[in-house]
Amino acid sequence: MTDPTRPGYEALAESRMMTRSEVAAAKRSISELSKSLDQIQRQLINTPVAKTNAHEVAEKLLAASALRESLNRHEAQVLSALPQSKGGKLSDRERKEISGYYSTGHFTQGALAEQYGVSQSTIHEIVATKRGDD
Repeated sequence: MTDPTRPGYEALAESRMMTRSEVAAAKRSISELSKSLDQIQRQLINTPVAKTNAHEVAEKLLAASALRESLNRHEAQVLSALPQSKGGKLSDRERKEISGYYSTGHFTQGALAEQYGVSQSTIHEIVATKRGDD
């Protein structure tokens, strides 16, 4: 038996492929992070600055800018590490998720198609069916 206190011990984590829903959630998270950073930077730029807080506001703005630069530099690499959907039928759960996200008004059919690795026409069919427009 391997002793976890001895050098050279490696813990093996359970390995499994991400589901299509998990991939879509990761893509949404990255997109939302980008939008949030935009909002934070705008908020900091519009923060009234007095002698007492100028340094603090500047530090926060620099930190947000550094995070934005890092996200921009690494976003494509992180996204390329996600499993790519090879088509296939969407599950009922995924169809419900898509319909729910679309109904919020925060996601276009194109954005959802990219997140779930399907065509925009597939998303259209899902949301049209949900509305009874088919």
